Amino acid sequence: MRKSVTGFVCGLIGSLFSLWWGFWVGVIGNIGTLLSSATGSGADGTITVLYLLGWVGFIGAIFGIVGASNCFKKARAGAIWLTIATAMCGSLQLYLFFSLTGDFAALLLTRVVIFLLPAILLAVATIFAWIAKKVEVPEGNNSYSSIANNVNKTKEDDSALERELLNLKKTLDKGLITEDEYQAARKKIIEKYM
Repeated sequence: MRKSVTGFVCGLIGSLFSLWWGFWVGVIGNIGTLLSSATGSGADGTITVLYLLGWVGFIGAIFGIVGASNCFKKARAGAIWLTIATAMCGSLQLYLFFSLTGDFAALLLTRVVIFLLPAILLAVATIFAWIAKKVEVPEGNNSYSSIANNVNKTKEDDSALERELLNLKKTLDKGLITEDEYQAARKKIIEKYM
């Protein structure tokens, strides 16, 4: 079983950020309105692209949540989901990062935190999910295997007890030991397995 806690945490946080931005851009469209007022009258194509990328990011964020949740038990499956989510959400985040107008240098930290951080978190989650190491579950911690081992041991003990008692009985029947010796040996064998 492969698991990645880092993949889960980063994937979940990145997906929730992306879900937020995908919801506002694609479903609500407030960012599109903001962009159209900031860029002037020629923003119709930008708004259409933003709405489309908003929906892509919204759906990608849902994929990211599914991928992050898979990182606990099936990191490889989670990695596949997170790879798709990173591509879908990352396209929205990068577009938003480079599309907003204004003083780029003054807003750089804000842009990085708001727009690039979710894409970076999803990329980190994807990498950790792909490189997750196989985790071996110790045999003692698995209740099913311990029950099966106990059943097998009991069966082995029963057959060994039966085998020893049969051998002892054959020895008595051949006259190689007395009845008292037989009873004493029988008692020791039974105590050994009980």
